[in-house]
Amino acid sequence: DLGGQWGLFVENQVAPACERLFTERGIPVQMVSQRVKKRLGGEVLEVDVLVVNCGHLVAVEVKASLSAEDVQAFLEDLRRFREFFPEYADWQVHGAVAGIR
Repeated sequence: DLGGQWGLFVENQVAPACERLFTERGIPVQMVSQRVKKRLGGEVLEVDVLVVNCGHLVAVEVKASLSAEDVQAFLEDLRRFREFFPEYADWQVHGAVAGIR
């Protein structure tokens, strides 16, 4: 569908921009992944862009049209991040949102 294609286009713009933004500020980036999805007990948590540096990560929610409700839903996902991704339990987890409008 067109909405899904537009969302994927926006994600494909944001992912390399995240890496560039951090490296330009002297923050090394070890990995950038898109559409990271984990299933747990019948539930799914998806991170649009995951930027990883040793001991730190930024989970980025990407929306073509970002609303306050989207931000609230992302904050809830961020609170549950370590439950779904226990491999990052001891890491500093940060969140960011990106939108076109």
